[in-house]
Amino acid sequence: MEELMVFVPPDIASHIIQYTYRFQESELLSDIVNYTKSKAILVFIYLTYFTIREQVNEYEPWLSNDIGHFMNDFHHTGVLYGGGYVDMFYTRLFRNPFLKTREQIDKYVINLGGIDSITKEINIYLGLLKIEERRELIEWVIQCYGLLWDGHLFLELI
Repeated sequence: MEELMVFVPPDIASHIIQYTYRFQESELLSDIVNYTKSKAILVFIYLTYFTIREQVNEYEPWLSNDIGHFMNDFHHTGVLYGGGYVDMFYTRLFRNPFLKTREQIDKYVINLGGIDSITKEINIYLGLLKIEERRELIEWVIQCYGLLWDGHLFLELI
């Protein structure tokens, strides 16, 4: 960073530096670390499971689907299938400070979906979960996918 600042006028450099060295709350930093570790664990579980089943391209859509299922308190989200979003889903999405109403959330979720945005959907949903919720999600995933696979190999990898 210092090498780059040589090329910037001092008054602008001092303005930039105040944003790069600003202390953050330990809660936020803990959440960022937990998010990173949780995502790595989930990707490992899903990638391993679907690689063993020779369906490696399916891991990301299933991860997204399962996070959505968890966020919706284990209720089906598809209205066509008798589901829909429950209060817990909206509560979790309201953590996004830009979403103020259920209608905004509905529109946001519709626009978020799509084959090209699965990674973005995973990142956003996982980021909206609290540390304890991510732990519960990982425990649920381990239980589900451990029970689906007959061999001991998968559970040993986890």
